[in-house]
Amino acid sequence: MIFPERKRPGVIGQLEAENFAWIDFLWSTLGRSGDVGEHMGLVYAKMQDNHQVGRLTTNFVAAWIARTNPFRPLKAVEAQQLEWMLSGLLTQMRPLEKHRVDHALSADALQGLQWFVQDVIREQILRENHSVIPQEISFLFGHTHKPFQEAMSFTGYPIPLNVYNNGGWVVDTVKISPLHGAAVLLIDESLDIVSLRM
Repeated sequence: MIFPERKRPGVIGQLEAENFAWIDFLWSTLGRSGDVGEHMGLVYAKMQDNHQVGRLTTNFVAAWIARTNPFRPLKAVEAQQLEWMLSGLLTQMRPLEKHRVDHALSADALQGLQWFVQDVIREQILRENHSVIPQEISFLFGHTHKPFQEAMSFTGYPIPLNVYNNGGWVVDTVKISPLHGAAVLLIDESLDIVSLRM
């Protein structure tokens, strides 16, 4: 959005270079940062519940207004309007992938998977395998909370790929969903794969 002329990464090395820093900072380093890390964990937990998001919004607005000029007579009205605006923006946001429990992958996640397999992975295979796409391919990945295994067709491959997702994250909600969980993907010396649901 900020640099609209910038092209999307086309190879794995470029994708890794552009993503590792914020992933390392947000999910690893920040979580180990003393009180700040604990507070960030609490914010993440609160983001799972709409009522708690409302409380976070109220806290944020109250702190924002308290730091501004104390002699404004309409301060309470401004606070209410700002809270209403922020709440409206937050409710317009799409739910997190893990909260979409009707399918193993949402339409957005499926589109991202298609782009990654059809463009990035395919380009990497062609570079490393003398421009030849193998006949049979299995693709293993770890994406959020919903493990699955499925034969999926992708443009540029001769037959459907065997796709396995191990789920990869913790189940951090008390509300049970049949799609939530984790799996261990086991591969033998013949490259046969089995998904063991945990």
